Amino acid sequence: MAGGKTFCIYLANDEAAIREHARLSGFPASKITPVKGIIDATTAAG
Repeated sequence: MAGGKTFCIYLANDEAAIREHARLSGFPASKITPVKGIIDATTAAG
């Protein structure tokens, strides 16, 4: 959580897949923001 908000990160083919998952799970997907890049241990150079 950050500032009283919860953020979910999804690896999805499109926005419709995220919205369908949210609908089936019963939680709102009020704002969807594409992530262009990820920096974490899996992206570090060996």
